[in-house]
Parts: sequence; structure tokens; C-alpha cells
Amino acid sequence: RNWGWNVGEVGTAVGLILLTAGPLGTLIGIWLTNRGLAAGRRDATLRVLFLGLVIGVPAYTLFPLTPSASIGLCALFCAHIGQAMATAAGPATLMMLAPGQLRGQVTAVYYLVISISSQLLGPPVVGLITDGFGDPHALRYAVSLEAIIVGIPSILLVLLGFASYRRSVVEMDELLSRNSVTARGLR
Repeated sequence: RNWGWNVGEVGTAVGLILLTAGPLGTLIGIWLTNRGLAAGRRDATLRVLFLGLVIGVPAYTLFPLTPSASIGLCALFCAHIGQAMATAAGPATLMMLAPGQLRGQVTAVYYLVISISSQLLGPPVVGLITDGFGDPHALRYAVSLEAIIVGIPSILLVLLGFASYRRSVVEMDELLSRNSVTARGLR
């Protein structure tokens, strides 16, 4: 709408971004996580999730407000890289805390909550914000505002959770280590 593109042009551009930025962000996230874990950072997955949010939220906020399609598409590319990093790191972050026998269930609940909340809250909130502006051309501001409303608390929650997460990962490691020693002693 902002740049006068038709549906085909938008679909092609966004499709190419999804096909490239998504895998690239996932690979960057995995690489950074592996590097962090190899360096002894037990919170490497949460760091990558945080970095993905720090990249994605501002980019999603800015992309609908850009003055040209090319700048907007660059912002959207960056947003999808950040989103892919965070999306890949989210379940990995949970796996660092979940006992082996619960990992499948924890992952299923994670994806259920993410999928339902994003589909039930995302589009209606953008619509309500747009309606609140009283102008259908204000969609760009609604999209940007929703990125701020959802993104900033997400960044802050992850930031506030670092210390607690680190402690929990260490506790889980110690518990698994004790159980491993006990199990070997029973053989």
C-alpha cells in the first residue's frame, strides 16, 4: 500500500525475503549458539534469542515506515533474520532446562502457545489499532505500533530473565550430573 505495489510484486519480494532471510537467520543463530556453547556460555541459546529480538523488533517497527520500497525490503529482510534467529533459539533455550523425558511435550506446548497467540492476537490487534486511527491508510502505523507493543516487553522479559536462566541451567547440569553418577553406580 505504501509504495503502490500490486499483490504479485509484494508476493514475489516477500517470498524471496522469506526464502533467504529465514534460513540465513536460522543458520546464523545456530552458528552463534554453537560458538557460545563452545566458549562455555551456558546461556548461549538465550543470548541468541535476545540478539534475534534486538535485530527483529526495530526492523519490524521501521519497515512499514520507510520512505521507499527498497529500504522497506531491506528492513524486512533484517526483521526476518532476527525473527529466524529468535525462532530457532526459543525451543533450544527451553531444551537446556527440560528433562529428557519432557522435552517433546515442552516443545509441543511452546509451539502451541506461540502459534495460537500469534494468530489470535496478531492480526486482530493490527486491525483494532488501524480502526483506532480511523484511516485504513494508517495500517503502516498500526503494524509498527504492534511491533513496539509486543517487541519491547519481549526484549525486556528476556533481559530480566538472564540471571535466573543461567542459575537454572547450572542447576539442571548439576542434577543431570548427579543422576548420571548415581545411574553408573547402580550398574
